[in-house]
Amino acid sequence: MTRYLILGNGSLTALYDNNFVIRELYWPLTTSNNLDKGRFGIWINGNFSWIEQLNPKTGYLDDTLAVYSAFSFKNVSFYLEDVIDMAYDIWIRKVSLKGGEDKDVRVFVAFDFHIGGIPDGDTALFDPYSDSIIQYKGSRWFLLSSSIPFYQYATGTKEYKGYLGTWIIL
Repeated sequence: MTRYLILGNGSLTALYDNNFVIRELYWPLTTSNNLDKGRFGIWINGNFSWIEQLNPKTGYLDDTLAVYSAFSFKNVSFYLEDVIDMAYDIWIRKVSLKGGEDKDVRVFVAFDFHIGGIPDGDTALFDPYSDSIIQYKGSRWFLLSSSIPFYQYATGTKEYKGYLGTWIIL
């Protein structure tokens, strides 16, 4: 499958499809994919959609190594910017919205890690000290956090006896 957007710093690399879904995440080497899919969803006043269902406009920001996505859902406009730090192995997503002042807007994030390229044995937990979700296997650790505290979070069994897994709500 074609990867339309690529971010990287030589150690951490993220590859996106045409709908701004992260399809591959390589770290610490560019030869070991650790992710099956990284999704972003929106919930507004009881209505939900994943970003890939909203036909997002995607591309690179001019003269940068940053990517963006713009889309609308239920009369709320969203703008996402992603970047990987050049000095540290940090992936950052900035989420902006317009028109949601009088609505109940929630953001969903779902990362289906396959750490080391294998879906079995991944472990996820909530760390109250850092207010983050940590997913790990062996010596590979991924920390997911937000400047807005988690409203809810869930970790669970995936890809076993038909289980689909869980997601994070911001």
